[in-house]
Amino acid sequence: MLLISGLLLTSCNPDLTPASEDIVEPLAGKRKRIEAKIKAEETDYKRSRTDTDGDHSVSMAEEAAANQANELTEVNRVTLHDIELPDEVMLQILNELSVKDILQASQVCRYWHVLSEDPALWKALRLRINGDYPASDASKEQAKKHLVRIHVNTLSDPNNIAHLVNKYNLNDQHPFSKYKSLLFNLYNCEIYIPEEEGDISIKKIDMIDIIDEYVAQGNEEAIIWKINGIADGRCVYEHNPESTIAFIESLVEQGNEEAIKRKISGLIYGSHSCYGYKADHKAAVILIDSLVEQGSQQAIGRKIWALLEGNYGYKKDIKAAVLLNNNLVLQGNEEAIKRKMEGLIEGKYGYQADLKAAGDFIVSLALQGNEEAIKQKIWGLTDGDYGYEKNAEAAVALNESLVDKGNVRAIRRKIGGLAYDNWGYERDPEAAIAFLESLIEQGNEEAIRLKIEGLTHGNYGYEQNRKAAIAFIESLVKQDNEVAIRRKIKGLVKGNNLIYKRDDTQLKNWIEEQASEGKRWAYYLKAQGLKYGVLGFKKDRDAAIQYILKYGIPY
Repeated sequence: MLLISGLLLTSCNPDLTPASEDIVEPLAGKRKRIEAKIKAEETDYKRSRTDTDGDHSVSMAEEAAANQANELTEVNRVTLHDIELPDEVMLQILNELSVKDILQASQVCRYWHVLSEDPALWKALRLRINGDYPASDASKEQAKKHLVRIHVNTLSDPNNIAHLVNKYNLNDQHPFSKYKSLLFNLYNCEIYIPEEEGDISIKKIDMIDIIDEYVAQGNEEAIIWKINGIADGRCVYEHNPESTIAFIESLVEQGNEEAIKRKISGLIYGSHSCYGYKADHKAAVILIDSLVEQGSQQAIGRKIWALLEGNYGYKKDIKAAVLLNNNLVLQGNEEAIKRKMEGLIEGKYGYQADLKAAGDFIVSLALQGNEEAIKQKIWGLTDGDYGYEKNAEAAVALNESLVDKGNVRAIRRKIGGLAYDNWGYERDPEAAIAFLESLIEQGNEEAIRLKIEGLTHGNYGYEQNRKAAIAFIESLVKQDNEVAIRRKIKGLVKGNNLIYKRDDTQLKNWIEEQASEGKRWAYYLKAQGLKYGVLGFKKDRDAAIQYILKYGIPY
């Protein structure tokens, strides 16, 4: 090891050049590029440190080890001075190290730092650390993020979890975000059974642990459950006004929209809102105005409504409401555009009903590609509304032009039109099925979802056939289709989707079988099952942590 260390450290000398012409030109060229990068960084290079709350930080002991390694270079300089390792060999050696060791090694010298940034190194390392991100995204930062997510999955202290998740933005592009959301929606307070009623799906204390950990991880559904729980004394919580305010305020500081909405309600309605606040309309107006300036959609909608009705502490001022909305329309604000369209059509939001003006507004927006305007134009051509002459062929032609571009809304309109005779299409169930099947062959998730619903309930041109629905789902599960996997999980947990019956044993066995085949989604679900005692698994946190660390599973 000492010899290898010495060989590696000699490569930190940027002045070294290839010892012979036997080294091929591409390798020499790569070395020159690295040396050029080193020289360019020489004036502003600073030793970088990685901070992940103890996981990858460089301690004084580690710095001492680096100094010791430098001394080793000095001692061996006479014997190793003329030895130089090719970059490919250096990268292979770095690839044998852990991420933490690579990060430390990158601080030994500028040359190692440049080598440690090589994309090929992190692509190879991604496989070794079970990185749940595409090879095209492999990088030092992605690897670090993955390792921090794994660490978070072993923690139980909500404060530590929240600190790391927020500090490193771990929810951004989370590889299992859809499964996280599914699990909480499956195992929320709706299935909590009080102990005295017998069979307990999840005990009270376990339910609180799940909610608190998911809140710390930034799960919106869990945040809403907890706010309502401590505010109303629902779910597994006791009513606590002081805790409600403290929790809401902590979330407001993070810009959480749900918390902001509840604080505004509290300041407006006081004790009638159950959120613990005293009524304070002036404070409500100040908060709403500050949020409007930040572009909060909920605050904008609330202020417009308040100006129209003269409430929430605002004086009634219809002109001001319309002016505010029109200014937002000019900025391309989608919610404001919807309000103006509805206002001109139905006489809402301070606007007078004016179908001609509505038609002109829709036309101008449709020309700009606005989705809502295009929808209204198609509807206008279908029924002869908003100043349009009835023209089913034009409606279909416009929608088909969007279908060809893969527009999801247009695809839904075509399927609905062929199945139920609307949006200008004539009813043709066989054509609806043929269109759906063609989309399914392309892997279209919306089409997959609609076919499952069609076979389950007899919709979209399909005849009700639950056996066929199960066969379709199972065929997609074998292809690792997320829509089908989530549908099967939901069915086996709740047994209320008319296809699967609730069966925890079957669910657990299936997940373990899929994990044994190397399916990462199954690894994730098994870890969650062991951690929380869900999905048919018995709760065993110690076993969960061992499993998480062994297979590198993020929270």
